Amino acid sequence: MLSSTEQDRLYRAYRVWKRTLEVLDDEDSTRRWIVRINRSLGGEAPLALLDTEVGYELVLDTLGRIEYGVVA
Repeated sequence: MLSSTEQDRLYRAYRVWKRTLEVLDDEDSTRRWIVRINRSLGGEAPLALLDTEVGYELVLDTLGRIEYGVVA
């Protein structure tokens, strides 16, 4: 059984995976993007930011910028 904190992190990771897949439209690209250091995220990998709500929202915001072609 997972704790509520672990469940929350798993949920965030799942939602970011689905959203990234929607934006990038390719599983390999999604996998790479989630674990690669990103300048728009302060030099952190998206996966590393999912332990807080603020980090999670920042990752989703960055995906929105990618989707609409906004330079971050």
